[in-house]
Amino acid sequence: MLIFGALVLVASSGAFDATSADRGVGIETASDEDALLGLEYDETHQLVSTNGEGSCTGFIIGSCAFEYEEDLIHLEDNTVERDLDIWLEDGTTSDTEIVDDISINDETATVEGSFQCPAGGYFLVPTPGDQAEASETATIAIAASNDDVTIELERDVTIQCQPD
Repeated sequence: MLIFGALVLVASSGAFDATSADRGVGIETASDEDALLGLEYDETHQLVSTNGEGSCTGFIIGSCAFEYEEDLIHLEDNTVERDLDIWLEDGTTSDTEIVDDISINDETATVEGSFQCPAGGYFLVPTPGDQAEASETATIAIAASNDDVTIELERDVTIQCQPD
């Protein structure tokens, strides 16, 4: 019986021939679209005067700008319960040379922006001249949470005023 037991231990059954196993684990970060708070956006947002609305201020001699209302980031709640509350945090760029305001539209889950691109002024006739070239990077700080998870992130979007 002792000899039979030794033969069983020495003889391989073929099921487990290897003496080592590779159990490597890889960790990767989800892309913005696939994260718990999915984001879809362009890093550079170009504003062309034909898509804007020209306006001027002043009397006789004034300054002009082209104004824009644009969607910047589309958000998607990818959590199981789909119950994230989403808001902008302090640190979001607003009220600068180009950026008037950045806000979240809760109904469409979209970060929206109001922008002004400088344009040539006027003398007597209040119509804007050609749009001038300008560029600015806006920081958008987004937070979201539910009972199980809290998400805080920042994304930079470059706003470019394309010259005429």
